[in-house]
Order: sequence, then structure tokens, then C-alpha cells
Amino acid sequence: MAKEHLTPDGVRGAVYYDDEFNPERSDIELVVGIREREKADQLRKGELCAMTVHKGSYSSLPDAYGALTAWIEEHGYAWDSAPFELYIKTQFDSLTPEEWETEVYFPVREKAGRKEDIA
Repeated sequence: MAKEHLTPDGVRGAVYYDDEFNPERSDIELVVGIREREKADQLRKGELCAMTVHKGSYSSLPDAYGALTAWIEEHGYAWDSAPFELYIKTQFDSLTPEEWETEVYFPVREKAGRKEDIA
């Protein structure tokens, strides 16, 4: 970023491309937002997502993922692309793990015959 004279805008995150997380070998893309949008490698398009805010350490993030996947199934949606996280409050903000906040997003699409569509 310094070489390209880019200015971080505070957005930090990760995109997870694997079907199942494997800590020894995973396809993860790190995200750092920049102010110079014209120089960005990629821009995130607006998309329909199921989302939750997880408060606490990263070790309990699987609970947030489980709750989101259950909600997606229960409400007649299907995954549409790789889930991603945005790190809102972290250790880099001089906070304790209990104060960390992570937004977890699952891009989704409506399944045909959703429960809400059958009413």
C-alpha cells in the first residue's frame, strides 16, 4: 500500500472461499479498504446477504456461522457466493476480546418456493 501511495479507509476483513474451513490450508482473501477506489484491485458489488454481528473473540465465531446457516435454511435461501467478515472492533483498537465486533455476511439468493412466497 505504501509503494502505491494508497490510503486505508478503516475497512478490514476476509473472504472465505473454501466449502469447509481447514486451518492448515484454506483459500482466504484478506480485505483492506482504500480511499482511492480507482486503484482498487476489486470493488464489492451490492448483493443480498444474511448478516449477523458477532461480539467476542474469534474462537466463538463458529457459533455465528452456525446461526446464520440455520437462518438461511429456515427462511428458504441458499448461499450465493463466498462468506466474508468485516472486523469492526479488534485488538488493533486496544480492546479486550470480549469487546471485539465482527460482522459476518453470507451472500444469498432466494430459493424457488420460499416459505414467505407460499403465503
